[in-house]
Amino acid sequence: MLVLSKLESGKTTFAAKPFRLKTIIEEVAQIFAAPLELKKLPLILSLPEADPWIKGDANRLKMVLINLVANALKFTKQGHIKMNLHMLDITPTHTSFILRVEDTGIGMTPEEVDQLFQRFSRAAAAEYEGSGLGLFISKRFIESMGGQIEVKSQKGRGSEFIIQLTCESAEAEKALPPLTTQALQAASLASLPTTSKRILVVEDNLVNQRILRKLLENANYNCEVANNGQEAFNKWTTSPFDLIFMDIEMPVMGGLEATQAIREREQRSALSTRIPIVGLSAYASSEFIAKAREAGMNDYITKPYKKVKIYNILERLTASPLETFSSQQSTSSTLLAKVNPDGSMSSDDNSDRFHQVV
Repeated sequence: MLVLSKLESGKTTFAAKPFRLKTIIEEVAQIFAAPLELKKLPLILSLPEADPWIKGDANRLKMVLINLVANALKFTKQGHIKMNLHMLDITPTHTSFILRVEDTGIGMTPEEVDQLFQRFSRAAAAEYEGSGLGLFISKRFIESMGGQIEVKSQKGRGSEFIIQLTCESAEAEKALPPLTTQALQAASLASLPTTSKRILVVEDNLVNQRILRKLLENANYNCEVANNGQEAFNKWTTSPFDLIFMDIEMPVMGGLEATQAIREREQRSALSTRIPIVGLSAYASSEFIAKAREAGMNDYITKPYKKVKIYNILERLTASPLETFSSQQSTSSTLLAKVNPDGSMSSDDNSDRFHQVV
């Protein structure tokens, strides 16, 4: 209500800072990684090669996208959600683009579409919670930035929200978008090794693959991707890696089974060191954590990922395969799992804290 009040009173100010559209879209995708995984819904990103710097209010645009994807997630039980970016015009002075968020959810009738952007409008009020203000505010945000938003929908088939905007070019300024953790990220990056190490990302979700690869490559790590546990095991047996990020639930072979297979092979080969394996999952229950520990994982991260935490884990676990978070309690109390010389894990505290990496 406070946002609405400021909008209607004309007190809302809009920033004009450089940012990149694809960065905003990928950040929104990462925010919804966990709930999408829990609902077994894929999020498809269709992005162009071009990604010019533009000037505008990145946070407000991000708020609109979060609202649109949240609605798509709420009203979609099966199928997919998709974000599509299409560049209309890129010049030295401006960039025009169309951004679409579509879903295969319940859809709307023409009568519901006509009422959609009005205050307190709720097309599915009988079944779904919501204030009915999200889309009204989103429309006001986009229009205040000089753009327009419309929707196409068919009952039982899904909906498509279409944003069209023109922003000033910011190629000459090229500044990082506003990030609340920017200083922490810079500090973490500065402490990372300058020599590149090899990381294997095992993840069946293409969005998560892209996000993790970008994080790793930005920090001078070489990244290779496997789409399931079987691919991961095959790659590990033929190529050296310094660390594995392993998703828990995947087709063909899951992350727990792949980790067990790697640990068994290490034991049979009598290797002096064991590769650090970090579990990835949307689940943070004690049952999942216990299974990860039993399988031989060194750490466990819940989604969505936090950049600083990822970099901290990389710094610690790639420095020495047997280095543990329990030795870092003076600077971080988020994880107290300990890796024993035989590759098993114990804890200096209760196991419920094992998952609190993010």
